[in-house]
Amino acid sequence: MLNHVGRPGRALAELRRVARPGGRIALTVWAHPAPAGQSLLGRAVAAAGVVGPPYLPPPPGEDELPHGPDGLVRLLTSAGPRGARCDTLHWRHRTGAEEWWSGPAAGVGFVGQVLLGQDEPTRERVRHHFDTLSREFLSLPRTALLLSAHR
Repeated sequence: MLNHVGRPGRALAELRRVARPGGRIALTVWAHPAPAGQSLLGRAVAAAGVVGPPYLPPPPGEDELPHGPDGLVRLLTSAGPRGARCDTLHWRHRTGAEEWWSGPAAGVGFVGQVLLGQDEPTRERVRHHFDTLSREFLSLPRTALLLSAHR
């Protein structure tokens, strides 16, 4: 969830503030670089030559979100929690291409907002690239980093 907020440092400080003393804080961050399946929609957008509409800000948190486990632990620790750690989680997301496409096509996530900012022929071009690229996968490899600490 941390890569879906605009100010990760502030979000962590607020999580620490609202956690009861001794309470546990846990959150996830998509791994970077993303596995091929995880970046499928972004790859389709890039293959279609699409850029985000000018009214969209950069993806959330890109200005202050470290990409590696050590940097994420430092960021979490800087917000005050104790005993911060980062574990890497791997799994295979099994879904069909239509289900995978339907969320962003409806505007879900940053890439969904990029898609909504395009005209219909451009969205169709992205969908064509998505359909071609998604043939690589029977399931989508996913990786996330699980951060945890105590208040």
